[in-house]
Amino acid sequence: MLTNSKNKIKHTAALLLSCVLILSAILVSVSCTGTVTELEATVRNITASTGKLPHAIDYFYDISVDDATAEFISKPNITGYGTYPVKLKLNGAGQSKTYEATLTVIEDTEPPTIRGAGDIYIVKGDSVAYRRNVTVTDNCFGECTLEIDSSDVDNNTVGAYQVIYTATDPSGNRSSVKANVYVTYSDESISQSQLWSRVDPIIDEIITDGMTKEQKVRKVYEYVQKKMTYFDESDKGDWVKEAYLSLQYGYGDCFSYFAVAKAFLERLGIEYLDIQRTPGIVDETHYWCLVNIGEGGTDKWYHFDTCELRDDGYNHSGCLLTDAQIESYNRVREDSDGVTGYFYAYDKSSYPKSCDKIITPTPNLS
Repeated sequence: MLTNSKNKIKHTAALLLSCVLILSAILVSVSCTGTVTELEATVRNITASTGKLPHAIDYFYDISVDDATAEFISKPNITGYGTYPVKLKLNGAGQSKTYEATLTVIEDTEPPTIRGAGDIYIVKGDSVAYRRNVTVTDNCFGECTLEIDSSDVDNNTVGAYQVIYTATDPSGNRSSVKANVYVTYSDESISQSQLWSRVDPIIDEIITDGMTKEQKVRKVYEYVQKKMTYFDESDKGDWVKEAYLSLQYGYGDCFSYFAVAKAFLERLGIEYLDIQRTPGIVDETHYWCLVNIGEGGTDKWYHFDTCELRDDGYNHSGCLLTDAQIESYNRVREDSDGVTGYFYAYDKSSYPKSCDKIITPTPNLS
């Protein structure tokens, strides 16, 4: 009797286990069925040249199902240049959907466009990421090739090097963009003698015997404005190093311009004073000089800012300005928050007063 009861219990337990397993399978099945992804995609109209025509799948993007396939319901019968209707079917996850698109066939003579191929700045010894942020687009369907000629670049030697990007589309149209790779020092110091070795040949080129101090200063301003390009970066801890690198690479921020001007004034023996904008007024600082262009023991101080040649509606030079002229610019120059009165803000009690005579007209600041 006891044995039969045990057998019945075992049989009942086996039936319950079977039911649980069957129910679990049903629930899993339902769950899996409920998570089937709906077949969705975006269809595009394609422009192509006769040299490269698209496959059916090429008409789709943002496809919701992995490993989806496409086929032509009616393939365009291309007889020449023009626009043709295309009917397509997209298959995936046990579903099919039909779409309509167009194929426009043209004679492709337009070269591809290269974007993002700008100047690159690295520290000596670093590798160069030539393709970072560089894209190629074209007016026609098909993959473009991008070739990069960096044979001129030596990333282990400080200097400026040229790199050439060339893109070719499926029709053979080509476009090229040139950029520069600037290899800079890291923590290596620059001596004054190294700086003078760069400055002195330039002085020999732009300065002639018999020039007045004013003429020399104007020649320096003209040279810096011509050779330098503004780039918001500099090493403000060492003006000698910054002047050297700025002359070598031809770029930098206001401190770079100031350092280069300072180097020329030093070698030309023209008296000058460093000025820095009073800190804390705005986030950015600014640097320029006062120069004494007086002859025969007479002082004639003027503001000298080689970074200033503003195309901001005032179009003024920064070469040899009076106190009144820079104050006038202070009143009109606004930062992004509309703040004025900051650009040439400094402790005037620590500097000599400039000459009152205007020798560099700034009519738009009057």
